[in-house]
Amino acid sequence: MEPNINGFTLKGLKTMMGRDGYMVNCTLLFNGKKCGDFLDQGDGSEYTFYPAEGFTQRGIENALSRFPLIDTHDEEFNLPPMHWNIGILVDRLIGIKETLKEFRKAQKKGYELAIVTNNRTNGYYTVLVPPASSDEALGKVIDDGMRKKGIDDYSWKRYRSEDDLTESYIELKLEDLM
Repeated sequence: MEPNINGFTLKGLKTMMGRDGYMVNCTLLFNGKKCGDFLDQGDGSEYTFYPAEGFTQRGIENALSRFPLIDTHDEEFNLPPMHWNIGILVDRLIGIKETLKEFRKAQKKGYELAIVTNNRTNGYYTVLVPPASSDEALGKVIDDGMRKKGIDDYSWKRYRSEDDLTESYIELKLEDLM
């Protein structure tokens, strides 16, 4: 299973620490077809996207703008929800790849996985979940744990299968990206 969001996947992902964040180099695919190459130099500047023949950055970004807004959970600066862009898409796909690794480790031990996200810091905790546990019981355990840590703004998601790692928001066709 290759993590995907509405048919978008990554190929040839390479990362390393840069001066101001991670450097990222990869190819963005839509339903297996190359859309372009993505480069973030990890120096605080914007990413660069090199569209493949027949695609345009504007076409891809217009398609992504139809995705639901992303809640920033930012009360301190009162930031509004964000629109999707290619950089956010790539970042989210990298996160899904990391979650998939954690999920597979949990599966080898006979567990499911829950990810609990601190919405203020965007940090997260992984929780190994016995498959027989109900969502209600898991929610109570997570509530107690987060209360003990003094964290009141969090969200969690349970992963029972690799299919739970696929995100789909709208129907997209190849023509939408050109």
